Amino acid sequence: MRDVEKSRDQLVYELSEARQRISQLESLAAAGTRGGATVEQTSTRYKALFESATEGILVAEIESRRLVYANPSALRIIGYGEEELFNLTVGDLHPETDREHCLNEFTHRAQGKSTQASALPYMRKDGTRIFVDLTATLGLVGGRECVIDFLRDVTERTLAEAEIRKSRNDLLSILGMLRIVTVIVGSDGKISFVNSVGLELLGAHETEVLGLPWDEVFPLSSRDRAVVRLKLSTGESQSARLPVTMDSPGGRRYWMDVEIHPDPADAERRIIFLYDMTEVHLLRDELDQTTEFEGMLGHSAAMKQLYKEIVETARVDWTVLIEGETGSGKELVARAIHSNSERSERPFVPVNCAGLTDSLLSSQLFGHKRGSFTGAVADEKGVFEAANGGTVLLDEIGDISPFMQTSLLRVLETREVTRVGESLPRRLDFRVLASTHRDLAKEVAAGRFREDLYYRLRSARIVVPPLRRRSSDIPLLAAEFVEQSAAATSKSVQGLTQQAMRVLLQYPWPGNVRELRSAIEHAVLRTAHELVQLADLPPEVREGGATPPIDGPDDVDERERVLAALARANGKRTLAARMLGVSRATFYRTLERLGIVP
Repeated sequence: MRDVEKSRDQLVYELSEARQRISQLESLAAAGTRGGATVEQTSTRYKALFESATEGILVAEIESRRLVYANPSALRIIGYGEEELFNLTVGDLHPETDREHCLNEFTHRAQGKSTQASALPYMRKDGTRIFVDLTATLGLVGGRECVIDFLRDVTERTLAEAEIRKSRNDLLSILGMLRIVTVIVGSDGKISFVNSVGLELLGAHETEVLGLPWDEVFPLSSRDRAVVRLKLSTGESQSARLPVTMDSPGGRRYWMDVEIHPDPADAERRIIFLYDMTEVHLLRDELDQTTEFEGMLGHSAAMKQLYKEIVETARVDWTVLIEGETGSGKELVARAIHSNSERSERPFVPVNCAGLTDSLLSSQLFGHKRGSFTGAVADEKGVFEAANGGTVLLDEIGDISPFMQTSLLRVLETREVTRVGESLPRRLDFRVLASTHRDLAKEVAAGRFREDLYYRLRSARIVVPPLRRRSSDIPLLAAEFVEQSAAATSKSVQGLTQQAMRVLLQYPWPGNVRELRSAIEHAVLRTAHELVQLADLPPEVREGGATPPIDGPDDVDERERVLAALARANGKRTLAARMLGVSRATFYRTLERLGIVP
């Protein structure tokens, strides 16, 4: 069994190579993977993604047609055990009456002539006939050319369509039971039916959408609307799927495939099926993109921009102000700047400025002479001396006193440090990075932070995005944290259920990545399953995930956002704070500052 597991791990890694994006990771490995993930760690991360995906992934060698890999979802679809996989060929998966047709379809995929198939007949091990939709790609696995199929069991839909062809009378009830977004529109383009899955996606009641034009109800891009409108006007069955993107009212983006069919009960109407392909899209996106940079995980647009800013900032020896919410990863950003700079071989010394008295902070930053105060039993270097030639991170710089602000300004201007108890300064060479969760511009306006120090610190400025503004990174981060937590607890936890992942995507994460890691650790420690269940998540995450967070552009007026949150929360301040992604204490202070009485 251990050999099988080893083989599966190797195949998962080779499958990621087949996506032709492993070259960058290999170059990192050749360079020693300084500060980054090893190829083995990346393989393990992809394994966690494949093994926890609800989409089936099946790999078959082109020449022999033998199966070489199947993730747990694919094994559930075909009904075979893991140990039986390597004795099967592609033909063994199809009914005898359809085998020739299905093998021809495989040949077309192997030749690159087709990349998808709809309602392809399969035969489970127990003899049950099922139907599968698939999309395919080609790749090298172990030096062998293979077809990589992404499977989805559509037996229920296929049988329902057969029922529709047999009987028109039960059309709406059958469509209503499908776990696929199903819409019926008339010749005027107005909606006459939406099933419960579609209403759930839209976050609307039936009375709010019936009778409205479909293109007003479903928020597609102008290009996608034009394509769907053209297909609707032809009056012909469109079994070929149309890929579209749609943004839900809650702000989540969906990648959907659209099928259009004539209504067998009324030639003037059309039935639209929308298949949620978001997970497949995100999985492919994970394979196609670099997701790790200097210990940070994420492939969202916000994180790509952050990586770019880090590299650009590292090229110059300027002081940098790193701003971001608590738990968003400001220290990781600082370490990444140092690691990519010319000072990377020299020390990186962080110091937390919050909660220290002026005397303690002075001693910690500048060092002290023996006997300069009670307890000073020996000469001690300060942080700046310890980091000579390297980088100092002044974490939570916004919390220091006016006295320390003046002392720091002098150090930044002269690059000279005087130990406590001495009179002669020491000339040093160091770079300063500063981080804060506060808005220093507002602190300057309020007179709590020196303006000259503020501008000295922000020669360059980097803003770390909060987790709620890069929710597409949550599946990747969750997979990584599950893997780490499972190893620490010696549990065989492989991932999360779809329901648990949905809640993680909806929760506003006021504690950002740090809170996500804590929630996953809690869940893995608690769970008794291979997949983390919804009930395993911390209660505040389960309850907070029921309502998507309010998250608007940065230029939205703060007062309007607060009032909108209170309105949606029916005046409940704790719930409104959760929607905005801030603590209750911070929200109360905001209400007082803005003069808002709930």
